[in-house]
Amino acid sequence: MSFVVTSLPGVEPISLSEAKAHLKVEVSADDTLINALVQAAREASEEYLNLRLITQTVEQRIDAFPTYITNYQIFLDAQPVQSVSSIIYKNEAGDDVTLSTDQYDLDKFSVLHSVYAKSSVTWPIAIDEKNAVKLTYVVGFGDTSASVPALIKQAMLLMLTHWYENRSDTVRKMPTQSEWCLDKFRKIHF
Repeated sequence: MSFVVTSLPGVEPISLSEAKAHLKVEVSADDTLINALVQAAREASEEYLNLRLITQTVEQRIDAFPTYITNYQIFLDAQPVQSVSSIIYKNEAGDDVTLSTDQYDLDKFSVLHSVYAKSSVTWPIAIDEKNAVKLTYVVGFGDTSASVPALIKQAMLLMLTHWYENRSDTVRKMPTQSEWCLDKFRKIHF
């Protein structure tokens, strides 16, 4: 993973009331624990899927712009991409330059989303320096829990139940049924 989350999701895919209903918990004594388990289930699902579930802003760094050999694409490591906020690079003088949005487009139709230089445009030359190009973009299925696919939410509920009922370490990373649900959406980066 070569990106960092700079703006966390505003909500979780599963609310406290949904989690408690699924767990059949009617008291508030475990609310803090249940909230923590919901967040952990989201984070585990996101890492397993190579997807972000709820809208988040991420920053990805690369050393240089691609060449014609790589078809001018920059593959975005966080998925699914909603929009690109900015592409900023250090020019050869070491100054930060924001690339105009009329220079690139977002490909959201390929399996792995990417940005590419528009027709008859070439990427600029960045300084020969580590992390010289910074891409900031918005990812996730949407702003609300309703935008997250039901099968992913079901997998999270299965994890939540397992962790709530088994408060010790187990051999498997997650219950088999939740893996089956998540595998329908899994994105593997090459």
